[in-house]
Amino acid sequence: MGKVCNTAIGAGIAGAIVGVCAYSFMSPRDQKHIQKGLKHTVDDLKDIADRMTEDM
Repeated sequence: MGKVCNTAIGAGIAGAIVGVCAYSFMSPRDQKHIQKGLKHTVDDLKDIADRMTEDM
């Protein structure tokens, strides 16, 4: 189990590094578009979490 967890964590960190590098090479316009998309995603997740806690 330990090797699987370490592999998953390592893959996640590697993916985050690649994502940051790709983001830094984008144009400012594309970066702004990504930021807006992430903001909408976070807002949707907050709404879902609020609905889940209301039902409990």
